Amino acid sequence: MGLRQHGMEAGRAMLKAFAQIKEKEVFSPIKASSLAPTQRRKALRTINLIKEKEGGALKGRTCVDGRPQRAYIAKEDASSPTMFLDSPTTLFAIVAVEKRHVATADVSGAYLHAEMNEVVIISL
Repeated sequence: MGLRQHGMEAGRAMLKAFAQIKEKEVFSPIKASSLAPTQRRKALRTINLIKEKEGGALKGRTCVDGRPQRAYIAKEDASSPTMFLDSPTTLFAIVAVEKRHVATADVSGAYLHAEMNEVVIISL
């Protein structure tokens, strides 16, 4: 739908996301023929998404469809921890009351730096 709605601009955003994955050497391709049948069945598909940011710029995102792994991987091992809503709210209240200085930082492709074990990418 993103390509239909935004055309080549969406395509360029996705290529930029793919380039970041390649540049950071996140994955090493493996030929499907070199895998055991059980490994091939456990391989997860990727989903490519387009997000329109507040300023109208498009951002490509590639993520994994983890639904098939629910059958054999515990939920706590397959999900990312998320902070409670109270945590940032409390932090902001403390910062305001104590008149602290706040700085923010953006780590480009932060999730691409995460250590992943037993990840198999199939190159067909």
